[in-house]
Amino acid sequence: MTEKMERKRTISERRGKKEAKPDTRETITGIAFILPALVPLIIFWMIPILCSGAISFTDWDMMSEEIHFVGFRNFTSLLKNAKFGEAFWNTLVFAVGSTVPTIILGMLIALAMNGTGKATGIYRTVIFAPYITPMVAVS
Repeated sequence: MTEKMERKRTISERRGKKEAKPDTRETITGIAFILPALVPLIIFWMIPILCSGAISFTDWDMMSEEIHFVGFRNFTSLLKNAKFGEAFWNTLVFAVGSTVPTIILGMLIALAMNGTGKATGIYRTVIFAPYITPMVAVS
């Protein structure tokens, strides 16, 4: 096995293949394209998640100025509460019960619209008519 890998390495060396090093100009261009999407993501998603995580380790009621660090006490009391298990189960059933049928239905509609049968045109018309009709009325 090692001889085979060594032979492949020497063949690629003979062909003159070099590892591609990213150009700093390309890197800056890539960052410039990603930055407009990344800034709102950080401001409105990452920072609130981190702040919520930090607040979860306190007993702050969000009204008073006093904030006390309580560590994992909030989480242990949550796990001891009988209603938490019921709420968690209800949330899980709702999430799975709404996500799975949506994905399956969406996939079936996409397959129906992607086909080459006689009814494909009808499916596309029924699906896209509600999106196109208001644009036609406005124009």
